[in-house]
Amino acid sequence: QKKKIREFSCIQAASPARRSFPHDGKGTKGSPGEPSEWFPGSPPPGQGRSRAAGSPFGSSFRGREAEIRPCVRCNTCIGRTHSDHITVRCAVNPLVGRESLFDMTKPAAASKRVVIVGGGPAGLEAARTAAQRGHQVTLLEKSGRLGGTLRLAAAADFKADMKRYLDWSIRTVEEDQRIDLRLNTEATPELLRELNPDAILLAIGARPIIPKLAACPEKAVWVGELEGAPEKAGQRVVVAGAGFTGLEMALDLAQHGREVTVIDLLPAERIGADGVAISMIWLKAALKEAGVRFLCQVRLEDATAEGAVVSHEDGTKELLPCDTVVLSLGVRPDRSLEEKVQGLAPEVVSIGDCGGSGGTLFKATSGGYDAAMSL
Repeated sequence: QKKKIREFSCIQAASPARRSFPHDGKGTKGSPGEPSEWFPGSPPPGQGRSRAAGSPFGSSFRGREAEIRPCVRCNTCIGRTHSDHITVRCAVNPLVGRESLFDMTKPAAASKRVVIVGGGPAGLEAARTAAQRGHQVTLLEKSGRLGGTLRLAAAADFKADMKRYLDWSIRTVEEDQRIDLRLNTEATPELLRELNPDAILLAIGARPIIPKLAACPEKAVWVGELEGAPEKAGQRVVVAGAGFTGLEMALDLAQHGREVTVIDLLPAERIGADGVAISMIWLKAALKEAGVRFLCQVRLEDATAEGAVVSHEDGTKELLPCDTVVLSLGVRPDRSLEEKVQGLAPEVVSIGDCGGSGGTLFKATSGGYDAAMSL
């Protein structure tokens, strides 16, 4: 038996299906070649995550590629199973790992009038799922386009996979005739009374934390304002906040020729510790290669005409000369509608960032899916 295992391992290692292909710098795999290179029934390399997300292998969806939910290669699945040793889940397919808990083949026991406020990733997932379950869905989006802050997260050149998922998520909702989509529409109490919903799902996101900078506030900019627009930043940039958003912005700016320093209260060994380990390994390596500097265990105190003022643990202050200070200090749930809509429907639920359980695409899609399935 041990001999067979060794032989099987050797076959796997020699198999063309086990070859590794480099990333192309945009978060996608290089071309693996023609399908004939693989053993029959064996998916190309890197396709395990895609299969979990919803990408079929074979010819069953040939000509229907637009229907396939794209994998964003965020490694949520691998991080849970390989690092955290817990049940596999998927950031874009909330059913993965919970197939026995939900039956999407059966409609809801009763069709309800459902109003979803907000067209970000949580709202889109909720609308798509509720419509599939047979509910009458109205999706209200205050702006003129769907996507919410996921548009910002997908803006960098190396986030091509996220952009593909965003496009798919928006398209599947826009093309679903069961969803009454209303852009440029604010969810006022008057409109909600007119719609007379059985359930209201609030998915209006979160508001960024912006500290008061007295000396020169115009030097500081919220990270979201630079997503997809690195030209708005000066040559020397200080990014305040070493969370995943701040680190990705630092990389994007560095790849566009900026001199970037990242500052954070955390010690160096804690940077990225709460993220997906395998993704953070790549991100840290990319930041190092791009020449991004780190200054840890410091607090942003102010921004002056000369640069960012930080304080060290011992109380001493230091001026970091820069042209732009990028604020990536997290967000707070936007609960501005919760009180206004209470009593306008038997069920009112906050999902995604505004419900306090957001922060990642995984939490947004799971929250939207779960809320729709509970109706």
